[in-house]
Parts: sequence; structure tokens; C-alpha cells
Amino acid sequence: SHARMLNDVNGWFPDNMPVSHVDFSTNGITQDPASFHARGFRYAVEGAKEFVDLPGEWAASTDDGYVYYWPNATPIEDQVIVVPTMYRVFEIKGSSKSNLVKHVIVENMIISTSDYPRMGLSSKQTAEQPSKNSDHGNCEMEYMRHALVFVENAENIIIRHNKLLNAGVMGVILNNYAKHNIIYGNWIEGVNYVGVYLTAYCIQYGPFDYDNRFNEVVNNYIVDFGMLHDNGSAVQLYQSGCNEIAHNEILGRDGGRRYAISQKGHVWILGEAACHATPGCTEFMIRTHNNSFYFNDIADVMSTTRDVGAWESWNSGYEHGIINNCFHDMVEGADSHDPRRHCIYLDGVSHYTISRNVYYNIVNSVTWSAKSFSAQMEVNDTKAVTDKAAAEAAYKDHSHIDWEGIGLLTDFIWDTPQGRGDKPPLDFSIRYGDGDGLQAEFYNNLSLSGQPALVRYDSLINIIFGRSSVQLWHMDENGQMVDGIGIDSMSVRWTGKIVPLFSEEYTFYVVCHDGARLWIDNQQIIDNWRDGKREVHGTISLEAGKAYDLKMEYFKGPGGREKGVALRWQSASQHYRLVPQSQLYRPETSVASLPQGNVRPTAPFSTVQLNGRLHVLVHEKMPWSLRIMTPNGRIVHGSNGIAETSVSIPLSQYGTGIYLIRFTNGATAMRKKVAVF
Repeated sequence: SHARMLNDVNGWFPDNMPVSHVDFSTNGITQDPASFHARGFRYAVEGAKEFVDLPGEWAASTDDGYVYYWPNATPIEDQVIVVPTMYRVFEIKGSSKSNLVKHVIVENMIISTSDYPRMGLSSKQTAEQPSKNSDHGNCEMEYMRHALVFVENAENIIIRHNKLLNAGVMGVILNNYAKHNIIYGNWIEGVNYVGVYLTAYCIQYGPFDYDNRFNEVVNNYIVDFGMLHDNGSAVQLYQSGCNEIAHNEILGRDGGRRYAISQKGHVWILGEAACHATPGCTEFMIRTHNNSFYFNDIADVMSTTRDVGAWESWNSGYEHGIINNCFHDMVEGADSHDPRRHCIYLDGVSHYTISRNVYYNIVNSVTWSAKSFSAQMEVNDTKAVTDKAAAEAAYKDHSHIDWEGIGLLTDFIWDTPQGRGDKPPLDFSIRYGDGDGLQAEFYNNLSLSGQPALVRYDSLINIIFGRSSVQLWHMDENGQMVDGIGIDSMSVRWTGKIVPLFSEEYTFYVVCHDGARLWIDNQQIIDNWRDGKREVHGTISLEAGKAYDLKMEYFKGPGGREKGVALRWQSASQHYRLVPQSQLYRPETSVASLPQGNVRPTAPFSTVQLNGRLHVLVHEKMPWSLRIMTPNGRIVHGSNGIAETSVSIPLSQYGTGIYLIRFTNGATAMRKKVAVF
């Protein structure tokens, strides 16, 4: 038989190479041509029936055309044997960037078993030369961009509460043009490469457009990733920015487990000379910036490759936040003597905020620290404790570590090893405003004095200032650069209005280097007018749909190649994130003209699905009614005149399937779909 072996001395870019000889007495394998030579690392062999010696293994023999399979149980006739026939099960794809597909929801499904390219999993290399890691750097080739759910040229796609199992390449991919999409509440297991991949165009081919951004990967359980490709991860980003990766539970377990979360820019562009030699390229085209990673629970990774991190980044852009995550139960790796094993590994990057992360049961060969970074660090433990109880005790006095918020949200459908956090689920019914940003006045001094050198409108407060040997530059989240402003002594004032989405106490965070001040509703809530990088915050109670005056001031002092500033917010019902353009309005916008109806008021009901029961909470005390229906409209349960403010419904009594639940409270009604498994 013609066997092939998937291998790599590091586990980074494995090749699927022919096997010329096998010595079963020594378990020795000879490749022709030879690829790498190493002991102690993982190898996968396929295509030869001689290796089929354990239940569940199989081989497609090229000698006689048969598939040889060792059954998990006998008789074999009692088993369901599934053969993958496609690389993509769902393809949600617009025909172009000007003809997008929008507002599609994929929910409450089991999506399983896709194929992988016969060429093998030679990631980030060309199919013609799989053994050469050439100038393609961190960019996946097209033949690797397959997933159980493939999304491209798309906006406002929601993939939620599905089980995504046995993926040949990836579980979900948001490919090239993909904005404002949500991957939420999914169980993703058994993935040969990456669980969720957010990836844009290969930078050496273009286009250089900033089209992969503003996506959310929230409340997912991702386990057994990198099954055939050790370089895999649970979540990976390439040339993708302004995303939120939050409240996920990630468990390596039986996979390759190089990373839990990885984000990369483009290693091929290491300097200005290489970039300037490429038509259409500038050094500012590293689009992996302003991503937020928070409340993720990460365990049991980094076991099969060297030079690794549980959270890793390589040559990415600026201003990322790694905040309030938990790293625990890391095991000894294949090469425990390699010093490059970190919980947080920032390789060749800078301008990160690393704050409020916690650690326990970390083996001696893994450190919490990072390499090659310039970052704001606070309340991170440097001596990880031994178990979860000790970690809870160690962090109980840190008031801004939200221990209970780490991990999954309360509406995750299934039980997992770590259980659920106590944070409320995302509200998909919230409608946003139509703001167009704030007015920005730039001054060539530190004191905001005299006439501004530049007046423009910024969609977000999210900007970096810097210098290179070629030019001075000031870049916002769209990659727009502005000349004519002093690089070492400048200040800026943003003014306008802000409209909150919830009637709650909001915490505003300013990540800045250097000084910043913030006023909301003419009340100063942040006063940090001094040099140095830090994250500062202030709180204020706001009313949903009401326009409040906003003023923020910032100065950048002399020194430093790159400095920047960003404004984020958070409330009980809203994740930590950049304040979006949709809720920011120019100063001249009339309060009367604001779209008050676009901000959804507090719903009279809220629901949580937990342990086979649906828990209904009623926020307005008056009689209400309940109907539970099948998708074809058949009513399986009905109750009228319910006076209780909370009800628990045993969904399991209705059997598996999809149900529509309708709540009615006077003239107010709410519908909710639920899945019973």
C-alpha cells in the first residue's frame, strides 16, 4: 500500500509525505523524500491497511481500491459509518463585496463530518510546494479555507446554539469580507485544524481592504482541535480586527493543542523595505488590531509542539486587550525543555493591555509571561497557585477581577467541565442607533490651546500615532493616516453625543498612552492627565435611548515610536468593547432627531435555558400567558393568567426538537425558539 505520513519536527507546518519503508519491529518509518527527523513528536500515518490495528481506524488502499475499517463494535452491521463527501456543509456566500448575503441565522442544528483536502494539511503553504514555507507567511492558502460552516461576503450572520462536530479542516470560517457576524453558544468538537477562523486576504496578493472585522466569537465550548494539524487552535485570527473573543470555554484534551487562541499579522512583512517593494502595500496594512479577548476559560493546551502559547500572537497590529481570562491545568509538553512556552506569548508585537488575568495549576515548564512586548500590565498573578479553590482565595481581594464572569454565559445549552458563568446572555433583539461618530479637533501642542491644526469626524475613539523612517502617521481603525499634526507634542478633543443601549450603570474605560480626560453628561468620570500607558475607568448611570453630551481630551507627549488611545464601555448587559459608531453622534445633532425607537427598551421577560428546563423571569408584575408550539403551529402547552414572576418549564417532557415559545403580557408579546436535545 502507499502510505503517507503527516509530520513536522515542530508541529508547525506538517507535510503529507510518502512512506517508503516501515520496520514494525522498531516502529521506524522511512520517508522518501525525507522531510524532518525528530523523536518525541506526534505523527499521523494514512493510506496503508497494515496500520489498521485499533478500533475506529481505517485506510483507503490504493492497491485494490477497498476501504479497510476496524469496527468499534460488532456486528459491523449495527454501526452507522459516515463517510465525508464535502469540504463545506453550509456555505453562506455573497457573490461579491457589493452583493452581500445578510441576516441569515443558523441555529439549533447538529452539523457534522466534513472532508479534508487529500493533499494533506500543509498549512500556509502552496499546494504545489507543500514542503516549502515560503513568503506566504501566516496566510492560509485557498485549498485550506474549508469549514462545516463557511461564510464570505457576508454581514450580520448569526451561528448560534449548534453542535459542530468532526470538521475535516475547520468548524467555522469567516473568510475575506465578513463584518458584524456572531458565532455564539456553539459546541465545537473534533476539528482537524481550527475551531473558528477569522481570516482576510493574503496580503501579498491583495486587496489590502480592511474587510474582516467587527465580529464576535462568544459563549462557545471548543474542545479537541488540531486533531490532525498540531498547529491548530480553538480560535485564530489573521488580518482581522476590532473583534470580540469572549466567554468561551476552551479545552485542548485530545487535539494537537498548539494554541487556544492565536492571532497573527503577516510575518512576511517584517520591515518597510519588503513592504515598499510590493505594489499597493504600506507597512500600515497589518489589519490584526484592536481585538478584545476577555472572560475566556483556557485549559490543557501546548502539549504537542514547541515555541507555543496558550494565547499567542505573532506580528499583529496594535491595541489589543487580554483581560479577565483564566489559564489553568497546563500539562508538560512534547519538549518541556524549550523555554518558549507561555500562557500569554506575544511574539514580535507591542501595544497590548494585559489585565486581570488569573492562573492556576500551571506546570513549571510554562510561564504566565510574554515575549517581546510593550504592554500595560496590572493585577496579573506571577506565581500561579495549584488549584481552582486556591485561585479563588488568592484573587478574592482584587475587586476588579470578576471571577464568576469567566467562562460560559447562562444560556449555553449543554453541560461542560467548567460549568457556566453568571453573566446574562447576549440580547440579539437589541437594535442599534445610526450615529456617525464624533467631532475631533487636533492641536499641535499638549494643552489644546489656540486654533486646531485639523478638524475632522472620527467614527470611533480608537487611534494610534507614530513615526517611521518614511513618514509621520496617525491611523484610525480604518487604516486612515493623517499628516500635518505634530508627532511628539499633540493633543485632541472629541465632542458629540452618546446614546446608551441599556438603562444601567456603565463603566467607561480609556486605554491611553499618555493622558486622557472624559466627561459624560457634563460630569467628569475620568481624570488621567499624565504621561505613561495605562487603562483607567469611571462609572456613571445612564438611561437607554437618551442622548448625553460627551467630551474626551487626550495628549501625546514626546518620545515613543507608537502611542494611542481607545474608548471602551461595559455594563451588566453589555460586553467590554469599543464604544461603537452607531451610538456616537456629532455635536450638532439635535436630540429630537435621534432615533429613539432604534434603542430597544427593557423586555418584560427574560429566559435562561439550563439543565433541560427553561426558566422564565417576568419583569413587569401583571397576569401573563404562555404557549409552547411545534414549528408547524401545534400547541403542546398553554397557560393563561399566570401571576408568578418566575416559572420553570421542564422542556424534556416535550421530546427532542425545536419549539416556539410565546409569552404575552397585555399588549406585549415575546417569542423565543428553543432546542430540546
